Amino acid sequence: MRNSLIEDWFIPIDILMIICSSLVICLTSLFVWLIFLDRKQIEYQDSLCVFRAYLTYISPGLIKYSFFIQALHRYLSVVYRRHLFFKSKRFMFLIICLTWIFCLFYPFVYLFSNEIIYNADN
Repeated sequence: MRNSLIEDWFIPIDILMIICSSLVICLTSLFVWLIFLDRKQIEYQDSLCVFRAYLTYISPGLIKYSFFIQALHRYLSVVYRRHLFFKSKRFMFLIICLTWIFCLFYPFVYLFSNEIIYNADN
């Protein structure tokens, strides 16, 4: 019998929290850069304009779907408490991966159809 204070699920969740925290720091620096550019009132499209717009599309989707995953997990844990698959690491990893894939590829429609343009008068 293993006698340990650290649960098996603690380490992967800790790594996931570090990754998400670093993503939040990167996005915060991105938005600070956007505010800096707005204050300088640059009226031309710089090289990272489309990339920043892409990240602006991704960020709210990831936040909303992370809340959805939490609500789904709580719902499935209460209603289907005897189905162990819904509580497994594999199921949660699958749901998280599907969320990231959807959020990363959804804005490609706007990106490749050249609908993201720089509007200096906005």
